[in-house]
Amino acid sequence: MVLAANLDAHSQTPAAAANHGPTNLDSVKPGIPDSELALLRPAVLPSLRKQIGIFNDETSPAATEVESEFKKCEFTPFKLGALGQAVLVVWNPLNNANAEMRNLYVRKDGTYHLLIAAEGFGPEILPGPRPVPDLVFGWGEGVCHATYSRYRYQNGHYKVDACNQETEGNGGDCAITSCANKLPMFPNPFPD
Repeated sequence: MVLAANLDAHSQTPAAAANHGPTNLDSVKPGIPDSELALLRPAVLPSLRKQIGIFNDETSPAATEVESEFKKCEFTPFKLGALGQAVLVVWNPLNNANAEMRNLYVRKDGTYHLLIAAEGFGPEILPGPRPVPDLVFGWGEGVCHATYSRYRYQNGHYKVDACNQETEGNGGDCAITSCANKLPMFPNPFPD
């Protein structure tokens, strides 16, 4: 049982996504209107400033640098069921999946709010009956060395409630085990 190696729905073609289970590609439209970008900017800049600081090993990046990097971000809207429209903001300074900031923002009362701060790859919307869908974000360290965290919307917030980890199994195949953080595993939504 192996989870999809790349859960990044906004970069997959429909054919590629079909190989990795259900995605939200029907609701994805590249980019967002300038009016939404203006509303999103105040919510994104603090997180982006923090990530730039970590990346550059500096405590306070210049405002001009943060603004310049904001313009390099990718913005992908998609629906989160009853929660409504959300925007995934990706900042990728190294063009490497594990170096990406992948924050998810939702609009409420006319302003955007940070819903999930993540790195790695994802999110993938998991199929199911919940009014606000479960999401999976992942982090990979090579073949058979990936961690998949399931986020579930509860009490007004997304929280990690389950975690699967790929490890090298017998015969060279990848095996799925529980993560070291003692969270329960979740069923593989992408069976072979």
